[in-house]
Amino acid sequence: MILEREQIQRYMRHIIMPEIGGPGQKKLLDSSVLVHCESISNSAVMLYYLAAMGIGKIDCYAENIDGMEFISRNAKGLNPDLQLQIADVPGIEEYDYTDNYDIIIIFYEKAVQSSRINATDTPAIYTAVAGDWGYIRTVRTKESISQIIDEINNLYAEIKNPEYFSLFSKAYLGFNCTLTAIEAVKVLLNIGSVSEQALKYDLSTYNFGYNQFNNAKKEYVINPENARKELSKAKVLIIGSGGLGSPAAYTLAMSGIEKLGMIDFDTVETSNLNRQILHSTDTIGMAKVKSAEIFLKRLNSDVEICTYNEKFSLENAEALIADYDMVIDGLDNLPNRYLLNDVCYFLKKPWLEAGVLRFDGLATTILPDKSICYRCIFPEVKGRGPIPSCSETGVLGAVPGVMGMIQAIEAIKYLTGVGVPLVNKLLVYDALNIDFTLLDIDRSPHCKLCGTDPTIKTPKEYEFVCTNQFQ
Repeated sequence: MILEREQIQRYMRHIIMPEIGGPGQKKLLDSSVLVHCESISNSAVMLYYLAAMGIGKIDCYAENIDGMEFISRNAKGLNPDLQLQIADVPGIEEYDYTDNYDIIIIFYEKAVQSSRINATDTPAIYTAVAGDWGYIRTVRTKESISQIIDEINNLYAEIKNPEYFSLFSKAYLGFNCTLTAIEAVKVLLNIGSVSEQALKYDLSTYNFGYNQFNNAKKEYVINPENARKELSKAKVLIIGSGGLGSPAAYTLAMSGIEKLGMIDFDTVETSNLNRQILHSTDTIGMAKVKSAEIFLKRLNSDVEICTYNEKFSLENAEALIADYDMVIDGLDNLPNRYLLNDVCYFLKKPWLEAGVLRFDGLATTILPDKSICYRCIFPEVKGRGPIPSCSETGVLGAVPGVMGMIQAIEAIKYLTGVGVPLVNKLLVYDALNIDFTLLDIDRSPHCKLCGTDPTIKTPKEYEFVCTNQFQ
């Protein structure tokens, strides 16, 4: 047998995808990765998703290893087969890479002081976060990397508002780490296309591009203290603590918000752990909201965590949502997305939508009476036939992570008034081709909820049944 029974359960969402299958998952479990970073704590999300997706061995070299014990325990909770250790190698600028690893990840958080990095025959991913900008590039063969160093340093030279970066730093770092973990898995499995040209992005506007990326300097009018004050009194409700809810909650807990509410009536299962980073092998069988609360309080004891171990329904929707400033959708079924949309519309509560399937994701921000609503994009479900879902078609574990991080970034943008949110826009992510597309969406005058002649006057439960999961 290629995989043990417990491994099959844990990675079932991967195994059922033909691009991965059992042999591909076995290859991940046999893979060895070196993560060369400046701070273990700032690389935590990358380590969690690499572990969750089944990487068998991760060596870390970091200038700062504070938090390694906590991170190692959590990563091994996602993947009991994981070997995770501090690597005994020189610094980034001096390291002469060997063939001991299947892939090397080099993660920068500041300008590179020297270009004396030796090239390697081992595939390598160079990734960096610089303010609200980010960078990722994959090198498959031995070649000069002086251009890469110049590209990374150019990003840091453009930073105009370090306060802006500080405000969003955990969200920016988490997004980059999650995206990098996906690219590493693609290289290891030789699936999709990878960023052999430098992908540069601007999360303040969701500008993603290669050679055409607009690298113009920009300035924000921002009062960091006022922005932090807004976050410190914010109350956000996350419906679902799974593939989307986990990364969103993780990021918001680190951002300094006052109160984080979480609704979920499920218990932790082995099959959740390839993508749901708040949970652990040790919490299998525990209520998800309790498992999430334990993790989040260890992450940040100052944030107030309110848990609701119940099913989101017509009976409790309004009461649950009313006390919060905004809502994040981490739902695992389609009917409740329509219920959430309708309840938020009548309560005039902003909410953040995201969905994932296989290697794809989408996200938008919905402001009642000021933007499209969910029904403007998806007016209704046609018929009662089967609906494609993660349980049937699978999902690459870190894809929900990317979309959940985007939801958290959108929440921070809305709460602080800093950055350009996804209002009347749909962000579509294609992980196989590392492609982000931003679509303009107009409000529909024919929408049954927010159109010129609405027919929906009050929220209601929907009769069609969808047992399939979407995240």
